[in-house]
Amino acid sequence: MKLAMRTLIKISIIFVYMFSSCVFAQYHYCPSPDVVKANENNVQAWEHEGLFWSITYRGWPYAEKIGFDQVFYYPESNRLDCRYKWMNPKEPGTYLWTSVELSPDADTTIVIAGKRWEVTDNFFMCHAGRTETCAFELKTQQHSWFERIFNDR
Repeated sequence: MKLAMRTLIKISIIFVYMFSSCVFAQYHYCPSPDVVKANENNVQAWEHEGLFWSITYRGWPYAEKIGFDQVFYYPESNRLDCRYKWMNPKEPGTYLWTSVELSPDADTTIVIAGKRWEVTDNFFMCHAGRTETCAFELKTQQHSWFERIFNDR
């Protein structure tokens, strides 16, 4: 009985060690237009579904209804920029827009996901019309158990 218990404990320790640095993928999306509209006057980063966002371009007052337009991802600066648009009331046939950026933690890297992203020379773009079609993941730099123990000193 003691041998079986020791074996079970050893297997459990090995299992925890092997999977302690694994990160399971979770897809994230730009905030919905309604959430962006609700934060129109918010001058600081705001939280939505566990992520922090900030409006980085406020060129014009928002219309009653705004719509999602496109997302840009710049790998060199690890920047994700969601764009929203609405009809220009002063010039029919043209649009006004705003920009909302993700504010990831310092040790987090953005990774685009899905097949709707187009590649250009220095950025990626997704303009599928719905936020749910432009997915991304967040990968946090994982440290080994050894680094976690000795870097905390």
